[in-house]
Amino acid sequence: MSSISQLRKFLHFFSTKRKRRARKNLYLSWCVLTIIPLLPLFAVHPRRLKNPVWVGTNGCFGYGIPRLKHSPWGTRKAVTISSKTSGFCMCSSDEISTPHGCAHIPVVCNQECANDQTNMRGSPRTTCSRTNKNVYSKAGIWSFFSFRTYKRKSKEGILFSNILNFFGPKLKIRPPRPGRKKGPVDYVKLKKHFDSADIMKIRSKLMRFKDIPSHLCYSATDFKHQKGISIVGGASPRYRTAFWVAIHCIRRVDPQIPIELWLPDGDESVLSIENLEYLQNNFVWLRNFKEIYSGIKGVELPKNFELKIYALLFSDFKEVLLLDSDNLPISSVEHLFNDTDYIKHGSLHWMDFWISTSDPDSNITLGNSSIVDHSYESGQILVNKEKTWPALLLSLYMTNNAHIFYPLTVGYLGFGDKEILPAALRFLNIEYSIVKHGPDHVGVFEQGNQWGTRRIYGNTMLQHDPDGHPLFLHSNLGKWSPHVPMKLSDYVFRWSASILHGSRIRQVINARAEVDLELWIYSLINEKACFFDDASKPRFWYEKLGIGPFLEGIFICEVPYRNTNLEVFRQFHDDENV
Repeated sequence: MSSISQLRKFLHFFSTKRKRRARKNLYLSWCVLTIIPLLPLFAVHPRRLKNPVWVGTNGCFGYGIPRLKHSPWGTRKAVTISSKTSGFCMCSSDEISTPHGCAHIPVVCNQECANDQTNMRGSPRTTCSRTNKNVYSKAGIWSFFSFRTYKRKSKEGILFSNILNFFGPKLKIRPPRPGRKKGPVDYVKLKKHFDSADIMKIRSKLMRFKDIPSHLCYSATDFKHQKGISIVGGASPRYRTAFWVAIHCIRRVDPQIPIELWLPDGDESVLSIENLEYLQNNFVWLRNFKEIYSGIKGVELPKNFELKIYALLFSDFKEVLLLDSDNLPISSVEHLFNDTDYIKHGSLHWMDFWISTSDPDSNITLGNSSIVDHSYESGQILVNKEKTWPALLLSLYMTNNAHIFYPLTVGYLGFGDKEILPAALRFLNIEYSIVKHGPDHVGVFEQGNQWGTRRIYGNTMLQHDPDGHPLFLHSNLGKWSPHVPMKLSDYVFRWSASILHGSRIRQVINARAEVDLELWIYSLINEKACFFDDASKPRFWYEKLGIGPFLEGIFICEVPYRNTNLEVFRQFHDDENV
């Protein structure tokens, strides 16, 4: 009898649960059938601001970077009149008035936004699909790397271990002053010097590199390929699209030259199946910095600028062109490897805009040879390892002690790695060649100012080959982003003027590239934005407008420590004298 009652209770519970589920499903069905027809009534339309807001921009350029760090959509206090600053009126969440430069009549935003014929509504990018992202396990991704068994020491790791043993422990010396100056500062007057005992300790370490042991000498068998290009990439949204654009630009002009793409450990997770297959099919070898320090305990991992010298020294090329990920070749780079001065000396370097800003103690620590009139730009470096090997080892040592040698070799703009290799070459009395043609400052003309002049609001450094032809476009300010407008009419060209060529710069670049290069890059990003970076979320509020890019820039002629011997500071062309 008890068993029958238990069965009845179970059947009652089961039937009750089934009825409860049926009622729940009926309720959900009713919600779906009732709410879906009403959704258009609740659709999100562009929000019209009650008080249109004036958004000031930098650089006396209407499409300069907005000064508002946060979206103005929730701003209650509206600035409606402005007559001396560049900018535009924010009319709604996806509509702006025609941007103005600095010289314009007073703007009343309520009137500007009321004129629908002159207002601009952009074409923002749609969301990317993420269906094929991160399908590979980490072990699967590592199958695309040249070094696969990363749990043991690689040949790079063995070499690095031997180098570390030769280096000895990291120098525990604290520089007496900050590495990066905010402006002209005379540290000699401030009596801030390295201690003499510290200088002697540094010099004793450096002198060892004038006679390196035999087991650290250059060996051609350590490198598989004669020549190639190395690029340091990363997962940061700031550089993720940039290195893809650089690779495609190289493949446009040099389809066969090998490329190494170096990534910090863990950053390979941003690569999709399509990304990995593209690299494999286009002679791009994926390298991981973990190959260098795998199996070595207690090593402090390199970061930021420090990664570049590691990629240069441990690349699998005997001759290597190191390119920054935001540095684009305009034409083929193959002829650089055949340059007479490069073949003679073993390295080729390019000048920066500035005079040397090395520390006053550098000539004591590194010798009188450290004193030079100019500074160097490391967006591109060409090196023959056989002829420069001791200097590369010394550069690695200086990078390993970057807290000392970075502020010792450069103290203003360009703080980081850019002076390290030339300083090492000079210290070891190894000659090197310099491209005699200085850089050009490329960007846009400012749109009016109180002085009535037309300055260049620059975002890119143009470097030349040894014969003086334009060769590299280094995007120092404003990296390439996937958030370009869908329509070309909403795109803002970033290379429309330069100091040396004025408004002809676009023609000069295109003649050398044999294509409208910036239009080609725009079309490339527009077509492959989701291939380059499927994150799809804009970093800044103005990237959601579908207009731009809004340009970063600098008026280089107003920056201290300019190298006035460069042509770029002796000559200025505008539309009238070109």
